[in-house]
Amino acid sequence: MLKSIVRVAIVLAWFVVFADHVVAQADMTRPVVFSVDLAAEYTDNRDSTSDDIKDDNTDLWIKPRVDMFFKGAGDSEFIFSYGPRYRYRSNPGDLQNDTDWQHELTLDANYSPTRDVGLRLTEAFYMTDDPSVQQFGTTLRRDSSFIYNSLALYANRAVSRRVSLGVNGSHRIKRYDDSDRAKDADEDGMGAGASCWYALSPLAGMVVAGGYNAYDYESSLNLERGVETMYGAVGLDYQLAKEIRVNTRLGFVTASFEDGSLGSMDAPYVDCTALYSPQPDTRFSAGITHSIRNADVYPFAAQTETALNLSMDWLATPRVLLLGGVQYRVGNYDTDAIPSAFLDVMSMDELRALGITGTELDETRMVFNAGVSYKLGDFTTIRLVQTHEQVESDVNVEFVSTDSTRNATTLTLNQAF
Repeated sequence: MLKSIVRVAIVLAWFVVFADHVVAQADMTRPVVFSVDLAAEYTDNRDSTSDDIKDDNTDLWIKPRVDMFFKGAGDSEFIFSYGPRYRYRSNPGDLQNDTDWQHELTLDANYSPTRDVGLRLTEAFYMTDDPSVQQFGTTLRRDSSFIYNSLALYANRAVSRRVSLGVNGSHRIKRYDDSDRAKDADEDGMGAGASCWYALSPLAGMVVAGGYNAYDYESSLNLERGVETMYGAVGLDYQLAKEIRVNTRLGFVTASFEDGSLGSMDAPYVDCTALYSPQPDTRFSAGITHSIRNADVYPFAAQTETALNLSMDWLATPRVLLLGGVQYRVGNYDTDAIPSAFLDVMSMDELRALGITGTELDETRMVFNAGVSYKLGDFTTIRLVQTHEQVESDVNVEFVSTDSTRNATTLTLNQAF
């Protein structure tokens, strides 16, 4: 513990010295921008495990990054980013390395062949065990290394002054390094959607949308955990004021399973967001969603999830940006969504030993974060973030912890060149 504190102190001192001697003359409008993050994170629960077996840890990071921006005619643009990461871990677990390389690559290309047609392609590739990837997919444990790739295509056409049509498609994969986890956790997913937007007025529009998603998992027991979901929704987009925008989508979602004995699931579909932006660099947002999606917990095939998100980016002064956020997620698991092949090999006593004691089980996740970002110069920023995570789970099956808490303090220096 003392050695970790000393290492952090040395790194923080180096941060200050480094920042004081940086002279950046870069032009951020140029097509290629290089930057580097130097970061230190201390946490009291390295792997987000149960409180009685948790270990503390300090991670030190070096994160170089290159961003490439190319602007074409009209709305056409191309954005490419690549960021390798080198991590030193002061207290690695039994299956972890004290040093590790991770990689992140993203692509966002927009092309407008005509004034009325817009095309977009996005690509995200991660080779990492960093928890930040959870926003793009689910993970089993914080220390599970995997490869994740997501590809999406979008097309939009303005049919008339008031009507526009949109379609999209996506494909994603996740592959775990550890064979014991891969045999029951490697996953594939695909999706497609369509929408029709109608302008009611210059400040309001109505939308009708629908979508299809399919998920499938590897299984060492030949469990049929695949699930397909379909939703339909109507919504309203409304500009309440120059700084306030509200988007709502309300409808119905249904799920069918690869295992025909499981029947189907139905639930309301909700996706509502509100955004308040009094100035370009200040944003307050709130969102709530409710739907059926693939499960985070083995051996379930699906869950009904309700999520609430609040976030704040407040530019208090030209140099000080205040950050804050709250995420609240409840995943409801019904034992009717356990594949029949699993129940064939597990007795009720064994299921009870795993924590499956009722027909409906909940896993609640709460994440609170607050931070401050300070501009030391035009191209130099230092950021301090405090995070508190809490998990309360009725389910205690393999790869998933029971109730746990995790606190983390992260200090980052960013320098653009």
